[in-house]
Amino acid sequence: MCRKEHIHAVFSGVEPVLDVMVRKQSEIRAQTGAICVVDTPESIAIGTDKLRTCEWLRDHGFNYPMFAASEDGANLAALLAAKGFPLIAKPRMGKGSIGIHLIQNQAALDRIKLLPGYVVQEVLGDEQTEYTAACFSDRNDFVRGVIVLHRRLEHGTTVCASAGLYPVVRAEAQRIAAALCPRGSCNIQLRLHHGQPVCFEINVRFSGTTSVRARLGFNDVEASLRHYVLGEPAVDLPVVTSGQMLRYWNEVYVAPAAFSELAEHFHLAQPAAFPLQLEDYGGHIPLQ
Repeated sequence: MCRKEHIHAVFSGVEPVLDVMVRKQSEIRAQTGAICVVDTPESIAIGTDKLRTCEWLRDHGFNYPMFAASEDGANLAALLAAKGFPLIAKPRMGKGSIGIHLIQNQAALDRIKLLPGYVVQEVLGDEQTEYTAACFSDRNDFVRGVIVLHRRLEHGTTVCASAGLYPVVRAEAQRIAAALCPRGSCNIQLRLHHGQPVCFEINVRFSGTTSVRARLGFNDVEASLRHYVLGEPAVDLPVVTSGQMLRYWNEVYVAPAAFSELAEHFHLAQPAAFPLQLEDYGGHIPLQ
């Protein structure tokens, strides 16, 4: 017997899904009653396209990495003359570390010129000075909270993060969010460069550290649900000044019968009948 559940809200942190949501949100609301918690097409376009991100930062008076489109020979020459090698090339519509190239010489730069849809930037700071800041804004465009994580990446994913006040980074992230006016959450990525915070990417969506933020007391998913879906007045999110996260892989061992039942029915009739085992690299922890 199938149960029909009513969906009240739709959230996503996946760019292709957001693209559909922003175009179809009125249709989804009309047919299902569900509210899509998604930003405006304009803000999403600024965040999705790394070239437009740089242009927007420049045009609004923020720190930004010097940049040029891969097919823009004149600006590439100016970038090289001003900054020299190394440079970094990224897909304009990319995510994580996919497709990123560190350009060490002219031959590598010449190859990048043949790749349409890339942006070339100066290299900012170093890996030890990277931060991610999540900002939550209400429907009146007021920034209701900022959490800053000093982080370390592996293959584009945050694997180590330390929460702190980081006032200089926090202030720059808040200024950017106040100017962009996102609907709900946005994630601003920055590095310290010559002692100044420089934004190089804006994700106008829930990011990969959303669960980490919630665990540390900054629950922007709940805030979005309460404010944008339930219509509650917006409240200020807490200022998180400490917290440490380490992210790693481990294995979960599942009973074959449970796996077969999930594959066939997409749910378990009696989940408690199938205890799980989590590999903890030294002992086994049963999960109920």
